[in-house]
Amino acid sequence: MTKTVLTTANAPPVRCAIYTRLSKETDDLWCPRQEADLRKLCTDRGWAVAAVYCDPDRSAADPKITREAYQQLLVDIRAGKFDAVAVYDSDRLHRMNRELEDFVVVCEAAGVTKLGSVTGDIDLNNPDALMLLRFKVTINAAEVEKTRRRVLRKQREIADNVIPVALGGSNNAENLQILCGPCNRRKGAGLSTQ
Repeated sequence: MTKTVLTTANAPPVRCAIYTRLSKETDDLWCPRQEADLRKLCTDRGWAVAAVYCDPDRSAADPKITREAYQQLLVDIRAGKFDAVAVYDSDRLHRMNRELEDFVVVCEAAGVTKLGSVTGDIDLNNPDALMLLRFKVTINAAEVEKTRRRVLRKQREIADNVIPVALGGSNNAENLQILCGPCNRRKGAGLSTQ
């Protein structure tokens, strides 16, 4: 009886796309730091870095914002250029469930099954791993919504009526001004910040 031994010695390397993103570019080195960590991750796994995509100063939580590099990544996955995608963490890639589902469909059609991350890899063919990824994106989306509410609350706190509502003013944009918290409290229901 002959025993067949499978080896990966002659297998082509896994072609990996690296994707980095930062919502607000406050540190010019953050995307390069993500890339450096992801290059090490690829080296550790024996993956060949085929392309790097970076979306600095781009939110993944706002459907009105187009992430050009992310869109190009999807085009290139569809074209069959990669076997894997590496991201610093899944929240760098997705913060909206519908975007995640689109990504999964694109990857499935192209045969991309590996999502590498410094926080742990995800096998896109594994239903349990995919379920956990979906939970994580749902939690990230909820955190984004909580943050939006806190920011809106803060903006309302510092918005001030030039003529207070109590004195006949309206809440129309023409009657609003932005004051710092202490000035707003000092003005109170008065007409002047002095």
